[in-house]
Amino acid sequence: MNRREFMDQLGRLLYDIPAKDREDALAYYEGYFDDAGVENEAAVIRELGSPGRIAAEVKAGFDFNPEGGEYTDTGYHNTEDGSESFHKNQKPVRYGQNRQQHKTKKMDSGVKTLLLIGLAVITFPIWGSLLGVIGTLILGILGTILGLVAGTLFGGIGLIIGSIALAVFAISSMTASLSLGIAGLGLAMILLAIGLLLLVGFGWLVTKAIPALVRFLVDLFHRVFHRNREEAA
Repeated sequence: MNRREFMDQLGRLLYDIPAKDREDALAYYEGYFDDAGVENEAAVIRELGSPGRIAAEVKAGFDFNPEGGEYTDTGYHNTEDGSESFHKNQKPVRYGQNRQQHKTKKMDSGVKTLLLIGLAVITFPIWGSLLGVIGTLILGILGTILGLVAGTLFGGIGLIIGSIALAVFAISSMTASLSLGIAGLGLAMILLAIGLLLLVGFGWLVTKAIPALVRFLVDLFHRVFHRNREEAA
């Protein structure tokens, strides 16, 4: 629906009110479209709604004084007692005023952004130091975890290889000294057990401890930043 169709339909819907008032109402909305400009006709139609709605509001204005009144920039007014009847509860403002309000909101948003940037620059020594401490702590935790993982893995592998070598040496030395061979085998078994325990610990770190720690850290940061966003809102 374009402007002409809107106005033609509105004129037909207002056939049952006095001709003078119908002309005034149509002139009022013609001026409404003129203020918006040709490029904004579709936006004005969306803002006003259907012609039936506007016609119903115009007719509702005659509940107070069907004989006298006039259409002004603020709506229909009773010319006898000054009370407003047209769009008494809900009247659209001029389209230009809506655009001005939108510009004002954009300016307010820009001012808030500049204030936040200025605040961030002023408080940089505080939150910069805090981020440095947090970063150092995270790097320390990651270094410790990597050290544990590497230590358990390579330590377990080294002990297992050492136990095998010691067992071979103990078996070969039994011909010369049985007691020495048995002691060597016993020590090899101990080293093998420790190596296997270290490998089990490595598997636990990789499959259980590290994923649990990562989930904890992610949940912690999520709670902190989510709470900060709620407080800012």
